[in-house]
Amino acid sequence: MSCRRVAFVTMAVVLLAAMAFTAAPSDATAVRSMECNEVTFVLFSDDIRMSTAEGYPVSMHVYNAKTTAVTVKILDANDSAINLSVFPNEYVVEGKNSVQVEGELKTDRYTSMGNYNITLVMQVMDGTTETQECRMDIPVSVVSNYSSGESYNRFFGIFDNQLPEPFNTAPVTAILTLLMWIGISVLVGIVAMFILKSVFKVIEKDSETLGRNTTIGITFCILLQGITNCAFIVGADEMIVDNLMKITGILYIMLVALIVWDIYKAVITGALNRLEKKGSNVDTSLIPLFKAIGQVVIILVSIALILSEFGVNFLTLIASAGLTGLGLSFGVKPAINELFSGLIVLLTRPFKVGDYVTIGNDSRLQVAEIGILRTNFKTGYTREVAYMPNSKIASSKIVNISHRTLMYRNTISIKVPFDSNLTLIRKLVKRVASDHPNVVTDGSVPKPNAVFSACEDRSGIIMTLAFYVYDFDVNATTTAQIREGILKAFKERDIIIPYNKMEISVYRGGQYDAQ
Repeated sequence: MSCRRVAFVTMAVVLLAAMAFTAAPSDATAVRSMECNEVTFVLFSDDIRMSTAEGYPVSMHVYNAKTTAVTVKILDANDSAINLSVFPNEYVVEGKNSVQVEGELKTDRYTSMGNYNITLVMQVMDGTTETQECRMDIPVSVVSNYSSGESYNRFFGIFDNQLPEPFNTAPVTAILTLLMWIGISVLVGIVAMFILKSVFKVIEKDSETLGRNTTIGITFCILLQGITNCAFIVGADEMIVDNLMKITGILYIMLVALIVWDIYKAVITGALNRLEKKGSNVDTSLIPLFKAIGQVVIILVSIALILSEFGVNFLTLIASAGLTGLGLSFGVKPAINELFSGLIVLLTRPFKVGDYVTIGNDSRLQVAEIGILRTNFKTGYTREVAYMPNSKIASSKIVNISHRTLMYRNTISIKVPFDSNLTLIRKLVKRVASDHPNVVTDGSVPKPNAVFSACEDRSGIIMTLAFYVYDFDVNATTTAQIREGILKAFKERDIIIPYNKMEISVYRGGQYDAQ
């Protein structure tokens, strides 16, 4: 090499080193270079350590020491699992000038972990001589999330297998490790159940699934971790490990969602039960609302996480499906209407479970269960269950008979003759009502009372008896027994209950006979 060429190369290296020092971090000190036909190629980089999950950007400089322009092409020899992508890969470098070349190292996601060499080829064309080329090897360390690496043939991927032959092989290590994972998962599941029962003090009616489902979820989550760990220990193929990790990732999400759902139900149910016992305005009637909200949130988050396992952005998917969702919304409009009606019923809380109500023109019903889409009622003595859509409830007049108390005011109409002693009759019916054990007479509400309420033509006087019963459940029975008592008291005093009579006159042979 001539002195001039040496000088040019030295100047180029010094210049590019200074440029790299100002542009790159202070720890980027490794310089790799090659020279061909007075054109110098320089790569500034530390030891390259790249992951199979993403590309590795590299920065290169090409300096032309000639006074004339040259065409430089940067190629990859394609003799390694690592590939260099340069776009464009052909540059025109003017004389005494340099260009910066940006590229990216890429590899297959299933490339095994290890050390590789990538061969870069630089071709120089000046138009006067034949194309000249030079090569440079670049060492690259590949890190893979799917390769066994140092976990191979180690217990839990950490401890060396010191067992004698033939128990020091990778399959034996994996089997023994899996058995230990099974024991750990069962033990942790039992401890978790004990902790949950102790912390939340959950009883069966609060959450009958907390102990069972949470223990199962935690046990299988740990077991799935053990299976993945054994795949690394046995040195499974990277593709198999990747697919196994995707499957276990989805199962993780489902099991964690199950655990979160059970704990959420227990916390919400227990908290609302305690608030209801303390007399708070928040009571157990809101349990279906909180459960529905929690269920929707957990399902949406789980779907988003599962889609992310396949590289799908959930928010982007929702935005792209906006028009489709708008069209579908018309098809599910009735269900949406029921859902929002249910939310209105649960938020306004016009009644709670156990209340006696009338909905619109319906007869008296007892609330059995309040749901998001419908409410169930018990009807009459048969205890049949009526299912009513919440949309009807939200749009109807609601009368809560037992809103503040189970006491219920009832009235009985009694017909007596015109010539009756109203003072005596009033005294009799009041006494019959007051003597009944289900009638309230302690003064907390008006005591039984009777009034002259109406007068029917050619029939009699209508007396109305009003009274309160302690519990609406016994109202019908109490009313019937009071009627019987009044009838008995009337018979004892020869008071006749008037009723309509019909007289029929029969004519026989001109002679008038009335019957």
